[in-house]
Amino acid sequence: MTNYQDPENLPEIMERLKSLPTLKEVKELIDEVFPTWFVCVLTRYSKDYEGFQTNWVNVAKMANIPTTQIVIVDDMVFDENHNLIRTFAELLTRSGFSVRRKDEFIPCETCGDAIPTQKMYEVYKNVQEENRIELPTTWSNKCENC
Repeated sequence: MTNYQDPENLPEIMERLKSLPTLKEVKELIDEVFPTWFVCVLTRYSKDYEGFQTNWVNVAKMANIPTTQIVIVDDMVFDENHNLIRTFAELLTRSGFSVRRKDEFIPCETCGDAIPTQKMYEVYKNVQEENRIELPTTWSNKCENC
């Protein structure tokens, strides 16, 4: 795992970012500065975890933006040494992306929909009742119907 700390030329990168007209160019800048940050892009959350899909859709509706894709990234740290990562994640989120860490979500082995990692499944399982999260009875690296 790379640290993704702010580079020395952070002010220059932030100025460049402000002038980029498209998300394609933003992605190219992200790849230039942090080439290992993007892990994969998924289209939806697994039907086994429909609550995640519903939440994403509801957040997007409240922000009056369409949902786009789920971006799985290597890592995100939100502190004073990681302002650029926070900016990239926020920009993507405001553009309708759901940005998740690779230790939180993985693609289903069969269909490619996003499913929680086993570690996150256990976390969600522990708070399931108080948060009314619907989960499969056991974790799997693929959807129940796959």
